[in-house]
Amino acid sequence: MSDSDGDEFQDAMEYLPPTEKLTDDMDLSHALDEAKLALDLFMNNRFDEARALMTPWADCSMYHALGTGVFHFLEAAMTFDQVIYYSYLISLIVTNSVIV
Repeated sequence: MSDSDGDEFQDAMEYLPPTEKLTDDMDLSHALDEAKLALDLFMNNRFDEARALMTPWADCSMYHALGTGVFHFLEAAMTFDQVIYYSYLISLIVTNSVIV
């Protein structure tokens, strides 16, 4: 397949706007914005930054809890490390308690 086939591919965002914790409560709009930003960070191989963005709100925001769970799952699946696997199980329990 050559570039002349008309397919155009885009990378994840190169510029990532700074985020701030503006309030003590997480509203839907802010939660979705942070989830999108964390996905962009994750796709740009900035895993620690993506996890740091999602973890503080994982106990009260469904989107942050799911993001944290996905990051832990992928790390556990790729490394086969028992410690990471158990941290994934703990994040799964937290995610379940936030969603339910």
